[in-house]
Amino acid sequence: LVPGASLSFASVGAPFLVGWQLSIVSDTKAYMFNEETERAYVWNPRTMQLTGASLDLSIGGREGYNFAYAARDARLSGNFLFVPAYWYEENEFFSLRTTAALVIDVTRDRIVQIAEDERCAAFSLVPVPSGDIYAFPDGFFAREFYLDQPAPRRPLCAVRIRAGQVGFDPSYVLDLGALVGGDAMAGGAVQGGFGDGLGN
Repeated sequence: LVPGASLSFASVGAPFLVGWQLSIVSDTKAYMFNEETERAYVWNPRTMQLTGASLDLSIGGREGYNFAYAARDARLSGNFLFVPAYWYEENEFFSLRTTAALVIDVTRDRIVQIAEDERCAAFSLVPVPSGDIYAFPDGFFAREFYLDQPAPRRPLCAVRIRAGQVGFDPSYVLDLGALVGGDAMAGGAVQGGFGDGLGN
């Protein structure tokens, strides 16, 4: 191994970081998400330099809830980066039980909106060759969303964002239980893992 260029984020309030804070879009564009400063900082992986641009993550603030996101699991479709997000209550860790994604225009380095859908509680974003992105439930909130809820429980389902769009498609919802000939709970939840940056 030969030492190369390095970059410190200490100047923007992050003396250390972990992989889940980073979302690398291309050879020349990446974001570092910092919960402490409630900002995402733009940097260039090729030059290993901050660009000086940043995004205000306080847009996700809701009274009584913390706003969290999974930068490492972000998915790119066209010029938009979709970052899985959720809100949770600090003491009991209860969430709002919705599907959400922070939508970033990577050409302008600006937050377009927070897309949210109340029909499903999904967190894993899966892109397909058409550019559509599907959101599936995973095991992260499985107990809260499905196992601890009194009957009738919220169904296990998936929703999508069409290519070129920044919000969830109101005409589409996939009942995962029905796919396997069972009830609303029979579809199971996607087992989360470590993303490889390619949507796998």
